[in-house]
Amino acid sequence: MFAIKRLEKQLLFSDSNLAAVLFDADGSIHLDTPAGEKLTFSTQNKLRIDSNSGESVTELSGLATDQREDRSWALVSFLRNGYSPLHHHDARTEKYYVTSGQARVMIDGQEHLVPKGKCITLHPHQKHQVFSIGEQGNLEMLVQCTPSWTPSDQIQESVSPLTEADQIIQKLALIPLYPEGGYFKEMHRSPHKIKSETHGERDAFTSIYFLLKGDDFSAWHITTSDESLYYHMGCDLNLYLLDEDGTLSSVTLGLESGQFQFTVPANKLVCARPKNIDSFTLLSSAVGPGFEFKDFKLIPQSELLTKFPQHHEIIQEFTREHPHPSSSLKN
Repeated sequence: MFAIKRLEKQLLFSDSNLAAVLFDADGSIHLDTPAGEKLTFSTQNKLRIDSNSGESVTELSGLATDQREDRSWALVSFLRNGYSPLHHHDARTEKYYVTSGQARVMIDGQEHLVPKGKCITLHPHQKHQVFSIGEQGNLEMLVQCTPSWTPSDQIQESVSPLTEADQIIQKLALIPLYPEGGYFKEMHRSPHKIKSETHGERDAFTSIYFLLKGDDFSAWHITTSDESLYYHMGCDLNLYLLDEDGTLSSVTLGLESGQFQFTVPANKLVCARPKNIDSFTLLSSAVGPGFEFKDFKLIPQSELLTKFPQHHEIIQEFTREHPHPSSSLKN
């Protein structure tokens, strides 16, 4: 087991070749390995501070007994919502030990959540990026590099639209919107109350950020209030609307279409997908009366196919495999 002790607080790791790590009040760090090695580092050498991404790296130096160059250590910290650039290493294996906060590590496009007290290994040629996603405080990690770190071995990757989407999700602190699809965050809930014949007493309106990646979609659903959508960035978004009489229509929002806002009427069947599978779309959505999750209904595929068999292709394209039951359509 690997223990980190900071100010008399002990943190255990389940995967490590270290026995213990002690952070002294004077800033020095002591490592005890299972082989009996006792390593001492100082934390005076600040390797990099990136004010844009919120990342800082402190190279650990002053090894007392370990003079080998086949490994190195660093303390890496990120401000809340900070992130590293997308990069890979040609000849180095890294191990991240999270000592504070929580990390979201993207490895070759796959997401891995690493909370405090856990670690993750990164192998040569794996494209990776780290995001600080803790609700409180910064992300701090102890990083082991084998062989030792060199600037020439850190290869920056070009930023693709999907990676840009991940950065926006991080910056805006968006969370997954299941089962509809996409990511969202409520930005405002009106303190003013109104009385509605259909909703009773409600907040006057609410607004959210909403992001859809190009390989995702917003499944067929209805909302019992009017919903106004406002395009911000990314590729155009294709919206599809289905009337009770089976009339199918579409609207496109974005720079190419030149239309930047659209209101989906209350109780209108709607689904959506970004126009470019390799991109994303960021919107704002305002709902009045104010949104409550009980106002949202995801429509099962079987129910839609029974009512609108002539639209089976687009129904199958925009429904989840295991949607929640609804029984919300009129026959």
